[in-house]
Amino acid sequence: MSEKREQIIEAASQIIHLKGFNNTSIDDILQRTGVKKGNFYFYFKSKEELGFAVLEHLIGEFHRRCLAPIQASADTPFNKMIRVIDALDSEQAKAQCCGGCPFGNMALELSDLHEGFRQRLEEIFRGMAQLFQSLLKDAAGELVEGVDLEEVSQFIVAVVEGGIMLAKVHKSITPMRQCFRQLKQYLSTLRRGPIDASGSAQWLGKRNTQ
Repeated sequence: MSEKREQIIEAASQIIHLKGFNNTSIDDILQRTGVKKGNFYFYFKSKEELGFAVLEHLIGEFHRRCLAPIQASADTPFNKMIRVIDALDSEQAKAQCCGGCPFGNMALELSDLHEGFRQRLEEIFRGMAQLFQSLLKDAAGELVEGVDLEEVSQFIVAVVEGGIMLAKVHKSITPMRQCFRQLKQYLSTLRRGPIDASGSAQWLGKRNTQ
């Protein structure tokens, strides 16, 4: 990927995150990057094409910053699942509850308006659920019998997205963390062994600190 194309995508992702896709103009992006309009259309045929590129960029960034280090760790699959939730918490705390989840934002804005974006966002959310389902499947030996992994995975995504939305609306991390704490408490009931009602990740066992 050329440096200029990458610069346009990065700028667009930041603006769209705060303003929304429809409220972001190509002129907004040109002003942020200093790129000429002719150069913009050399890299992207349309704002729509840029929007899809932004989605792929955001997926790649989240995988690089958050998922890859967790997946490469020596933690158990169950602990990895909790660490993903903790990573999402950290991302929102760093952003000071501004912007929310870019995928959730675009899903709310575009799902009824643009079928192409709806389909890609559906795939992204399905991928999120599949990530948790894969971790739950790998953690099967740690879980009680009879857990519906697909339903639990969808539930995790719903709580995470809802919690992030509440943090954005209230401009406070508290409601999101309340949701995440309840989610962890629920997940603890699926695990064999004693349950710590605090909801802290500490009950999940000692993490690898290396």
